[in-house]
This record gives sequence, structure tokens and C-alpha cells, in this order.
Amino acid sequence: MKIMLIIIAVTIFLVCYMFFSATTRRIRKIQSLINKDRTVCDYIETLSGWNVCSEKLSKEGLAILVKPIAMPLYKLKITYYGKTPTNEQIDNLYKSLTSGSSIVTKAHSANMPVGKYIEKLANQHL
Repeated sequence: MKIMLIIIAVTIFLVCYMFFSATTRRIRKIQSLINKDRTVCDYIETLSGWNVCSEKLSKEGLAILVKPIAMPLYKLKITYYGKTPTNEQIDNLYKSLTSGSSIVTKAHSANMPVGKYIEKLANQHL
């Protein structure tokens, strides 16, 4: 009986750790940014080493579920130099997308898609 309780306690601990770990929260935030604005993927691809492609084109990578309003759910893969990113690399991507000086943060604060915000900045510099 005690062994069964220990197994249940360890299982509950592992499930809680998986749902509430820092990396899991960062992945969910990246996923919500992509669901909010699909042009975030274009910005991710401009970052050095990062690539976003469909699930069929890449065997490796961090799978992100995208839920468009009028289309069925589909998967995208985010890779770092063609491989699955590590926790540290996910942390760096998260910080580059959500820091106060990030283009993504500034665009969403201005209530604009990232692509239009970048075009607006390019037009202002001309």
C-alpha cells in the first residue's frame, strides 16, 4: 500500500512539474503569440538560426499547435539551426519575443500585427 502511495505521489509531482515548469510556460507564451499574430513566425525567422516550418517539412523541432479561427488546427515546428531547441535556447527566444524592447511587444502594444509594424518602421526611416 505504501509503495502505491509513493508511486501516485511521484506521478502527481512529475505531472505538476511538466505543466508548471518555466520552459513549459515559455513555450505556451510563444504559442499564444503565434496564435494571436501569425506574422510572429516571420519575425522568428529573422532571428539568427531560427526557422519555422510545417510539421511535414521537418522531423525535428519544437511542435507548436496553431489554431486559426476559420481553419482546422495544425502544427508548426520551430527549429534552431535545424535541430530541436534546448531549454536555454527556448528561454532566449522567449526573451527576444517578450522583452520590453522587442518588436513583437511594441507591435502588440500598438495593437498592430508585427508585419505591419515593421513596415511602418521602415516607412518612417525613409
